[in-house]
Amino acid sequence: MPPSITTRSYDLARTGAIDNETALTASAIRTRGIVKLFSMAIPDDPRLEAQPLAVGGLCMKDGKTHDVIFQASMGNTVYAFDAQTGGQLWKTNLGRPIASTKPIDAWLVNVSWGILSTPVIDEAAGILYACAWISADGSAAKGQHFLAALRPVRPSETRARRRRIPRRSRRRRGGEQAGRGRGVSPRVHVKRCARWRLILGTGIGSSCVRVEHSGQHPMPCISSTCSGSTETRSESSA
Repeated sequence: MPPSITTRSYDLARTGAIDNETALTASAIRTRGIVKLFSMAIPDDPRLEAQPLAVGGLCMKDGKTHDVIFQASMGNTVYAFDAQTGGQLWKTNLGRPIASTKPIDAWLVNVSWGILSTPVIDEAAGILYACAWISADGSAAKGQHFLAALRPVRPSETRARRRRIPRRSRRRRGGEQAGRGRGVSPRVHVKRCARWRLILGTGIGSSCVRVEHSGQHPMPCISSTCSGSTETRSESSA
């Protein structure tokens, strides 16, 4: 399998290009063309927003090694498919998405609003991070954004961890992270239809994922070890 695709547009520069591609080259396409091998069913989202990701040589829950395609849906489900056959290997749902309404989706383009952003994969730690918009009753008014950490490659792992992204952020002048009670700005979740950016970086002794929203300062890094105040909840996996 070609090199792993673990973030949106292939790299942190969001170039959308793999410069070292050796199989799917321009000359190969001109000579042999492109054919459809299979389709992968995403029943809870007729119109995908997140980009698929791919990692090779993963030992999945069936105990076998697969090249895997990961796809997140607006129905708040993360799927794993075999890249060679298209067969579903695993899935988990993170919670009820927001039902599409005109205040958040003027043209009702999507059936629901859940995982809008492309997830990011910490390949070394075996963790996939996804930002999900979850509501207890499906309304935008009660919606909250959560950062979920998933381990689909460990047969013994039966739990997902998620951390709520707060409605309010604290920051100093100049955008630096501030202490309690300083310069608090509101974050209104009903208006959060724009994509959150998930960026994998390095923290103290481990990797971390940073969550940013367009036009605003980033949320604090969250460790890939899923420690601290991260909420634990049961997966609905298959």
